[in-house]
Amino acid sequence: MAQVRTLGLILINPCARARVMTSRIVASDSHVYVTWYDFTPETQQVYFRTSSNNGLSFSKIFVLSNPGTASINPQVVASGSSVFVLWSERIPHENDGVDFFIGPLDILLRVSLDGGITFSEIINLSSSNGVSNPRQIQLLDNTLYVVWEERPPSFGKSAAPSEILFLKVYPERNDQ
Repeated sequence: MAQVRTLGLILINPCARARVMTSRIVASDSHVYVTWYDFTPETQQVYFRTSSNNGLSFSKIFVLSNPGTASINPQVVASGSSVFVLWSERIPHENDGVDFFIGPLDILLRVSLDGGITFSEIINLSSSNGVSNPRQIQLLDNTLYVVWEERPPSFGKSAAPSEILFLKVYPERNDQ
């Protein structure tokens, strides 16, 4: 008969004024990676924490998304010390501000090759005028596979037909 043991509860997102919308977790070797986004009246941001000791303790909170944007639906995959975090973000265009509910959504990515200690700059995978929604990501042999739904902007009209797009991402070390 199997037995279960717990080691203690850890508060991952100590923010009293935000509502957590989605959280994701992945483990690789002794590392545990957690990402989530939360909602405040001013912004939606994607956050990240890492543990290098099987979840006994966690790093400080990293904000991965751009400030002042609507960032949603984070996903995380990892293998060894390679970590990929992907999300959708409303990129404001000049003079239009941020509207959380309409407008283009791009798929953004940040990569860590050192177990979540540092991350790449934000990489825009979709660069679309439409709505890009990540559906699934997989990591195999340090190659990221991404599938997402792409819809043209509808701006209050009936929903336009969508397409499914696929992309392979190969990280490269930049140790200069």
